Amino acid sequence: MSQPDLKVLQRVIVDALDDIKARDILVFDTSSSTALFDRVIIATAEVARQTRAMASNVAEKVKEAGGAVKSIEGGASRDSGDWVLVDCIDAVVHILQPQARAYYNLEEMWGQKRVRVTTAEDRAKAAKEKAEAERLVAVREAAEKAATEQALAKKAAAKKVAAKKVVAKKLPPKKVSAKKVVAKKPVAKKASVKQAAPKQTVAKPLAAKAPAKKVVAKKSAGKSAVVKRPVAKKVAPKKAAAKKVVAKTSAVKKAAAKKPATKPVVAKKAVAKKVVAKKVVAKKIASKAVKRK
Repeated sequence: MSQPDLKVLQRVIVDALDDIKARDILVFDTSSSTALFDRVIIATAEVARQTRAMASNVAEKVKEAGGAVKSIEGGASRDSGDWVLVDCIDAVVHILQPQARAYYNLEEMWGQKRVRVTTAEDRAKAAKEKAEAERLVAVREAAEKAATEQALAKKAAAKKVAAKKVVAKKLPPKKVSAKKVVAKKPVAKKASVKQAAPKQTVAKPLAAKAPAKKVVAKKSAGKSAVVKRPVAKKVAPKKAAAKKVVAKTSAVKKAAAKKPATKPVVAKKAVAKKVVAKKVVAKKIASKAVKRK
């Protein structure tokens, strides 16, 4: 039976291992180290059941691809399953659990020349990286779009402000003056109110003069009361202000009518003074005459 191409064979083996969720698959070129086989493929399984399942799947897939499987070692049910070897003539597959792989360290023995192959793990990792890169690109594009929209909005707002300024400049000046006149009308009303205020202040001194007249009237009433006390007693203290004024004026008139009666008294006093003066002069003349004798 003819074996498939070496690259096809290693691809079939790697895919068979990926089907059973193998981890850390590595492929090494051993053609320069030994003439028994050209490839060594190493993979990790978590438990013994998984190692046996991987070995069985690899043998099945290689046969389906037209290859030959020479033997499977360590895959029997009586074995521990820590390490299973599948001999595919041109390629040897080592399936180990993590403890056995770390202990035997086959990579150090056969790992001089590694062959790059794409595993399902690599594909998943690449798909994850691709998705992350696409996400970052989408985020960056969204940020750029938002920044562009914001810049356009600012430009539109600036254009609106500029258009309003142009419209304000084009407005006729008459409308502006009319607005100013309307605004000044309340100021004129305030001025008229302020002008009316001095009239009130002028009226206050006039009102203040009225008590002065009352004081003068009271003084004249006091004089009349001194001249004629019985009249002052007859006036009631609780009468109205108008009656007081009438009483005071009548008292003043009576006092004025009685003033001529005081003139004879004054004349008599003057005559008496003259008589006394004449007597004094006569006494002086008599005393002088006595001295001369």
